[in-house]
Amino acid sequence: TAFFSFRAEEMFGVIIESREVAVGRVDDFIRERGVTHIDFVKIDVEGVEKELLLGGSETFSRIVDNVFIEIKFCFWRVEAKRILFGMCGDKFRS
Repeated sequence: TAFFSFRAEEMFGVIIESREVAVGRVDDFIRERGVTHIDFVKIDVEGVEKELLLGGSETFSRIVDNVFIEIKFCFWRVEAKRILFGMCGDKFRS
């Protein structure tokens, strides 16, 4: 577990809110709980899509059937698609 602090000012130049929260890897969370299959995952993480996908690479490639990811920042779209395709191959559709 690590701590992540998101400051909106880093992206927009204005502080909207700053909070420090405990975070962990998706793969660790799933493994610790013995989850063997997931039908559907919805992701809306406001700018940390890449970190979430990389921290869940084993989970998304092996046990998740469907992923819906909302990406508001256009510069993440291509990277998120590349990561998901790399993990899921022919299961990935954009």
